[in-house]
Amino acid sequence: MPIVILMLLPTAEARRQFDQFYRRFEPLLFKAAGSVLARTEDQEDAVQEACCYLADRYEDLFGPGVEPSTSYLYTLAKNKALDQLRKQSRTDLVGHQNPAEDISVPMDPPENHALSEAFTTLPDSAREALTLFYYDRLSLREIAKLCSISESAAKKRVQRARDLLRDQLLAEGGVRP
Repeated sequence: MPIVILMLLPTAEARRQFDQFYRRFEPLLFKAAGSVLARTEDQEDAVQEACCYLADRYEDLFGPGVEPSTSYLYTLAKNKALDQLRKQSRTDLVGHQNPAEDISVPMDPPENHALSEAFTTLPDSAREALTLFYYDRLSLREIAKLCSISESAAKKRVQRARDLLRDQLLAEGGVRP
């Protein structure tokens, strides 16, 4: 646990109790972050954000014999991971010309190779729509806000991109999507 988080706590006893709490629930927090984020560094950042949140609200959440429930902790860590994913996708859209560069598709089955090839031939807007919806798991509302379009336009963009990808797969060799 980073010492900086412990320094947020008011007393030595609170630091000790929070450190024990962290050691006990660290696997759960990482499991929650890992359900959203692939990279270990990103998971660590999300868990640290969750711990900072808990430390800031220490007096409200921890009392004599009282600590947050496991479902609360899991949800908190997962939400912090989702927040980080949203920040990354916004940064990636601004910083990268091709959002498909960050997608790694396993190449074992030939269908995945065909899918990867078809995906790279799509127009940028179609790749962006599919990446945000399926890879980043953003809702249509979030995509609409991120792209400065209406929710119905975001839905239509994802639908058209999916149709283009299906057509590409069928044209390139009859691979069924």
